Amino acid sequence: MYSTVTFEGNLAADVEVKENKSGGVYVDAVVLVNQGKDSTGEERTPTRWQVRITGRTAENAANLRKGDRLLVTGSVVTDSWADKQTGEVRYATRVLAQSVGVALTFARVTG
Repeated sequence: MYSTVTFEGNLAADVEVKENKSGGVYVDAVVLVNQGKDSTGEERTPTRWQVRITGRTAENAANLRKGDRLLVTGSVVTDSWADKQTGEVRYATRVLAQSVGVALTFARVTG
């Protein structure tokens, strides 16, 4: 069973479309979600989401740039693997994107 999340945040770096072994395309992106200010007025540390975008959506995401504000919906998954040096099992959580769009909260569409 997967948990579905939806969040809005800023792209931490320009994206690069990559190809997997079977010829499919994907993008791994980091989206930072601001958490606002705490009770003392200090900015909280943003939440960092590792996001994998696949297929046609990845192709369409090729022009996204650092700082772009995105709205992401996807499934939270945890990957595991054996560390090559120590043999220890490692884990990483990421979001497999089902939908990605440019958030219009701070952007204007022209055309």
